[in-house]
Amino acid sequence: MKKRILMLLLALCIASAVYAASKDKTPETVYVAVENAMLKEKPARFGSQIVSLNYGDVLTVIQADGDWYEVFDSYSGEYGWIPVGMVSKRRIIAGRQASATLDEIALAGKGFSQEVEDLYKNNSDIDFSLIDSVENVNISDDDLLKFLADGNLQEGR
Repeated sequence: MKKRILMLLLALCIASAVYAASKDKTPETVYVAVENAMLKEKPARFGSQIVSLNYGDVLTVIQADGDWYEVFDSYSGEYGWIPVGMVSKRRIIAGRQASATLDEIALAGKGFSQEVEDLYKNNSDIDFSLIDSVENVNISDDDLLKFLADGNLQEGR
């Protein structure tokens, strides 16, 4: 009889611990870590775009699926998908009162400090004009889809 009561108490403790753990799940918050991002209808590069997101926007993760998060954007009230590489779990502070540009903030987040910048400036042999021109190239999703089709390439996720 004591053994049955002890087993019943043990089972009750385990069940209550599992229930408490499932109720205690706090939604994960992530922050948009790129200057501009699009919330997508499905986890695919060429999925329909739902809403535009900005650097520092706060998102709530609903679920993860490979390299994508399904998220909720409380600002727009929209649910959608965003690549994991476009968000950060670290809080990002951006706004009008910041004295740094969005580019400077992004570079600082990647470890590009004033010291590193000074080293590059002192090396006069480096020409960054080609890099600057490549960074300014914008290719539409339609052009990318045509490129994939013309090359018989498969669309990745």
